[in-house]
Amino acid sequence: MHRVLEMDVKEYLGQIKEIDLNIKHMKEELEYLRDIAIKTTASIGEERVQSSGSKQKMADAVCSFVDLEKELIAKIVEYYSKRREIIKKIELLDYENRDFLYQVYVQGFSLKEVANMNNKEYGWSTYRHGVALERLRKILEEQNNENKSKT
Repeated sequence: MHRVLEMDVKEYLGQIKEIDLNIKHMKEELEYLRDIAIKTTASIGEERVQSSGSKQKMADAVCSFVDLEKELIAKIVEYYSKRREIIKKIELLDYENRDFLYQVYVQGFSLKEVANMNNKEYGWSTYRHGVALERLRKILEEQNNENKSKT
């Protein structure tokens, strides 16, 4: 809980999007490495005496692919763990603020999109965002203080 308060609440909630973006980039890199491994073929037969190193290039691409795939799996586990943690924090709020922060930080809608979904103006959305973040910050701060007093 203390870790949450060390960073800005908005930054804390934004971790879902950040990890999701990392996963997207890792998937793109995996696709790139897959393409290298598939497009790089080793010479078979005795006609080509001189090798261009394609066997090593393919082996390197496959090793890189396997390593990155392991990292991707770990990042996906981190994503779902962080997502559950953040949703639990958001669920501490009243319905209106909980729903708003869920739409923005879990579902990934922009403030403008949330305003449109609620038939409101953009100004309403920025106001609601500020109020919801402040209420969550206070709840987390209170929980942190309660935990400190118990120890």
